[in-house]
Amino acid sequence: MADPRLAVRILPGLRQESPADVMRGEETQLAGLLAAEPGFDGVACLPGTHTKWAHVAGGMVVSFARCCFPIPFDPIVAHLSSGRGIVVHRESCRNVIGYDKDPENWIPVVWEKEPAGLFSAEIRIDVANRMGVLAQVAANVAATETNISHVTVNERDRDESVITFELQIRDRTHLARVLRAIRRNSDVIRIERTT
Repeated sequence: MADPRLAVRILPGLRQESPADVMRGEETQLAGLLAAEPGFDGVACLPGTHTKWAHVAGGMVVSFARCCFPIPFDPIVAHLSSGRGIVVHRESCRNVIGYDKDPENWIPVVWEKEPAGLFSAEIRIDVANRMGVLAQVAANVAATETNISHVTVNERDRDESVITFELQIRDRTHLARVLRAIRRNSDVIRIERTT
């Protein structure tokens, strides 16, 4: 028999893709935070057996898609995902194509006037395959006071390699400065932001 005084809801948990993890009760902590501070906008630390962090904006958990790495002031759209909350994509992302077929799960979003913090951006650089080129390109990045959070190097053939960097970027102006610094390297053949 149902108690009319109670409104019970079963909510799906939240997950993140990188690094792979699932919230097991921490979403209750987020609900408590938002009940106590309805206007909270920022990053919440959720203690537990291992700490989790959640970016909250507009009363919802927000994450940035790792397929297209949106940074301030890219044109963006957001997808309402049952397992991940609000996921922000670049409008040019290949995973956004056809989003108008499912409009109830897409949300128009805009950047804050002055977004704070660092955002992940990924770039791919085709370089001459020679000794020391990775160190030189990394030094070009470091000269712009930019952190490299992940790097992969794949040999395309005996003459060329592909370096992929995940960088910590403030905005598009910052990224443009990094790309200019890398282009000055004579071993760089081509450079592009991944999509």
